Amino acid sequence: MARAPKDGYTLLLGSAATLITGPALDADRKYDPLRDFAPISLAGTTAYMLVTHPSLPARNVRDLVNLAKARPGRIAYATTGQGSPAHLGAELFQAMAGVRMIHVPYKGGAPAMLSLLQGETFVMISNFLTALPPVRADRVRALGVTSLQRSELAPEIPTIDEAGLSGFELQQFYSVVAPAGTPAEVVQRLNQEIVQRLPAPDVKQRLAHEGIELRTSTPGELGKLNAEQFAKWLKVIQRAGILRSG
Repeated sequence: MARAPKDGYTLLLGSAATLITGPALDADRKYDPLRDFAPISLAGTTAYMLVTHPSLPARNVRDLVNLAKARPGRIAYATTGQGSPAHLGAELFQAMAGVRMIHVPYKGGAPAMLSLLQGETFVMISNFLTALPPVRADRVRALGVTSLQRSELAPEIPTIDEAGLSGFELQQFYSVVAPAGTPAEVVQRLNQEIVQRLPAPDVKQRLAHEGIELRTSTPGELGKLNAEQFAKWLKVIQRAGILRSG
């Protein structure tokens, strides 16, 4: 994609895995996500949910932080794998809260959630589609969502930021980019078309069904967001010692 013709006819619908955390995790990255692509517009965002096993005596974020401080290295948390959004979010949570928990990686969201349901692990940062059914069935407890604003998909659940860990944010960003060097007038025309057409009711409904909240931006706003997110997660990755090489 980075080497595609710079004519506006080849675009990438990217996620954090391709444009932010994926490259940040790779010490030998073959492309620069900030220099090799021309930002066009955001397309949507997905927040995650911090959930716990009901047996854990933590009914809110502050309770969990206090419990983790009282039991350093004894509370197991499930993730969908090393370097996954759930893992990076948990590393950020621990760094901001000043706590240490035990990482138990699984191969996907379903086995990770199953471990939580069965009480093999006690904490998980999960995507909405996986977490909402057991939350609403009272099989796991929701402590907070990872966006800075409450989610339209579950407005009754507070954000982690408002629930006690100020400034905490973990989101999946979906965005449209072109190869760097694509003419500015082409980028602007593409942005205008996306911003005008993407919010169609049927598109918004389809995205919501997939757990995605529709969101657009200017090219400048997207470029600034990508740069901030890359710097943020690179720092988390380096602090946690999970940079991949070779």
